[in-house]
Amino acid sequence: MVNRINEKEEMGLQNRIEELEKQLETERSVNASLSEHLKTKTELIANQLRDRDNLKETKVSELEEEKNNIMAKKEEAKAEYDLIMQKIEEDNMDRKRREDEEKKEQDNQDAKIADKMAMEDAARYIQRRWEWFQTEGKALAKKGKKKGRGKKGKKKK
Repeated sequence: MVNRINEKEEMGLQNRIEELEKQLETERSVNASLSEHLKTKTELIANQLRDRDNLKETKVSELEEEKNNIMAKKEEAKAEYDLIMQKIEEDNMDRKRREDEEKKEQDNQDAKIADKMAMEDAARYIQRRWEWFQTEGKALAKKGKKKGRGKKGKKKK
């Protein structure tokens, strides 16, 4: 009876061992499956990370190139702006110089016109005086000679 009890216990333990081995086998199978899944997922994530890093580097290099192009265009635009400003300044100076020359020339012409007008006024004055002398002045001069020949006015007392 003791043997039977021992055999029964042994059978129970044997069943328990088989049951645990089945569980262990299931655990190993699940563990292997999870390990394989984790490995593929890790590789997939690593590939995605590498692709993103490559894409990032590509975008960064494109943006850097675009930035350099923009900076070069900015420098060109600044040089062009400076050149235009220099030309504007030269044009303003040239215009001012021409205006000064034109003003000087206009002043000279105004002075010539004023001199000519003064000469014409003087000529008209002389003409009028000559005409007056021709018409009235000679007659007055003759009268004055007849009146007081030799006398020059009253004597002072």
